[in-house]
Amino acid sequence: MKLAIYDKGGGNFRDTAREAAQAIFERHELPTFDPTIAGAVDDLRKFSHVVCHLTSDRTDPSWLKLVEGDLIGVKVIIRVSSQGAGGMSDSFKTPHRLNGSGPWILHLLERSSDVSVDLWKRIFIALHKWQAEMGELSNEVAAIFDPRPDIRLAFCLLREAKAFCDDLASKPCPTSGITIHSPMTLIDWLEPFKNKETTELKQLAELIVSEDRTKASDDVKKAILSSGDLESAVRNYLKIEPVSSQSLSHANPT
Repeated sequence: MKLAIYDKGGGNFRDTAREAAQAIFERHELPTFDPTIAGAVDDLRKFSHVVCHLTSDRTDPSWLKLVEGDLIGVKVIIRVSSQGAGGMSDSFKTPHRLNGSGPWILHLLERSSDVSVDLWKRIFIALHKWQAEMGELSNEVAAIFDPRPDIRLAFCLLREAKAFCDDLASKPCPTSGITIHSPMTLIDWLEPFKNKETTELKQLAELIVSEDRTKASDDVKKAILSSGDLESAVRNYLKIEPVSSQSLSHANPT
């Protein structure tokens, strides 16, 4: 196992991550890695495990160039962003193997600069124990990089209910006899996100972008990255009209 930690700049996590890695890995597992910007992507391919902060376009050092090239010896790639999950909406998915059989791709949900030494240690301990080449995601890794699959399921169910009911608040299902209720307000959509660490509206917005990487979610993505009017962007995406009696001040991102 050989680990590379690379920050193109602005991520402010490299020293913290390396401190944690030095406490977990043997010296030969954590060689010195400080490439030029132009050579970073090619040099990253020489490692079995990679933590990287790369550009979203084709400007070196580019995420696209990394995942489109030869990754035969790479087992795990952890992508991070100074913006957290919202800054990686071009690639953000739940943990998966690239092209079905390539290296595992993991996205760090938190802003890279907010990740503590202790959390990095937890990440590296999970990586060290995990036999990624076996093709199964370990429980320890899933707990970090896909902590709430139930939220994603709830989001999918809400979308299916909305599609089934169309513009109606509810509609009977002819095959089962049950009545399907559609989410009609933003409060309905935020229900699965209550009592979580991040703001409910921010989580919903990031989930929209990660599940729907089309032009329909572009305004939501822009609002996340620019700290713009996130509520309006989400309402427009979900086609929900504001209701004056509803207060969502508690859900606005800080």
